[in-house]
Amino acid sequence: PATAQPGVVLVGGVAAAAAVALLGCARAWTRPRRPGDRELEGTAALLLVLATSLWLLRAFGSPWGSVSPALANPGTLAVAALLVPTLALIGLARRRVPFERIPVAMMQLVALTLVVAGIGREVHGATATLAAADVGRAIDTLAFTGIAGVLALFAGRRGARTTAVGAALAWLVAAVHVLVTIRRPGGPWTAALQVLSVAAPPFLFLASRRASDAAAGARAGAVAVGGLFLALAMWILAWTAGRFAGADVLLNARFVTGALLVAGLASARGGTPTARHALAVLACVLSVVVAVPEVLEATRGIEVLATRRALVSVYVALHTSAVLGIGFRRRDRVLRWLALAGYGAVVVKVGLFDLVSVETPVRVLVTGCLGAILLAAAGTYARRMRDAGPPRDGDDAPPSDPSDDADRERPGLASREEDRRGADGPP
Repeated sequence: PATAQPGVVLVGGVAAAAAVALLGCARAWTRPRRPGDRELEGTAALLLVLATSLWLLRAFGSPWGSVSPALANPGTLAVAALLVPTLALIGLARRRVPFERIPVAMMQLVALTLVVAGIGREVHGATATLAAADVGRAIDTLAFTGIAGVLALFAGRRGARTTAVGAALAWLVAAVHVLVTIRRPGGPWTAALQVLSVAAPPFLFLASRRASDAAAGARAGAVAVGGLFLALAMWILAWTAGRFAGADVLLNARFVTGALLVAGLASARGGTPTARHALAVLACVLSVVVAVPEVLEATRGIEVLATRRALVSVYVALHTSAVLGIGFRRRDRVLRWLALAGYGAVVVKVGLFDLVSVETPVRVLVTGCLGAILLAAAGTYARRMRDAGPPRDGDDAPPSDPSDDADRERPGLASREEDRRGADGPP
């Protein structure tokens, strides 16, 4: 269109200037480096960065930002015009000895930015014509998270930091897109798809980490944990906006999405014990938040609200018992402390709120159920503490020294075994 000509001429002119500067220094491939080559190469790099910045400012929301026709539109053609000299400059910099005026990483980031933005722009242009706007938004999110996953896989195999940064930027674009659009009207399953697509890359990163990566990837692990927290915030925003309303018990997008987030948080491995405990605590709390609405929905036929709340307390007590069992199995003191705190909260809630306004039969039923649960938990707790053996792999206790077995055979050092048996003491 006529309104597109100024933008195309602007970006095309800058790209052409960069190409001319690149051609001026391309002769260095066939001849020794001469004075002035670095200046030409630096000028080409700066012009390409400038042209890319102008393209990003004009490619979205401007008259020539239209994606019609697909691929053969001014914005996408400008991407091709910018990519050719950028890739050529990267090849020139790698062919010759690296020089200060053209950071190769910066040019690689420029190329990744062009590719990600160009693909996202074409996908958005195709989804904008869909009748269901929420489906289009979900496809846009999947496109950016898919690009982030491919770049992250490539970066993991090649060890390329620039590609990892590009993957993080693509994921960040998807996260911002979901945060902006998640509260708009739409179906429940499209909201679930957006949340899960954003949560998948950080979860896969944490699940695939090895113990040897803890020191080198501590910052990346912290960013991935933050990504899971951000996905949880998106789930809460979708819930409060009514995107998950009007669904059956358990077979609904709210519960499925929340359960998958809980599974991701519980199975992800943080880089430090503190991060691992934080993920476990968040998974326990979120599991209660996810299941309580289902309990209220299942008891909707009971007219007395106080009775429904009392049944929720019984469920929370059962849930806390499960957390206590997991804490015993994993020998995790944090989970056991969390279970004890959960029992205390349930007792306070039942004693001060639930039993005040319910009928006598319900009081007897709730008190009996809660008492049976607490007695069973106390008996199991006492038996586990009495029969606790030496720590196994994954315990909270610090790893033992290889010389402990030899030291244990010496006389006078039997107390070390006693200390070790008490490492997993109460709670």
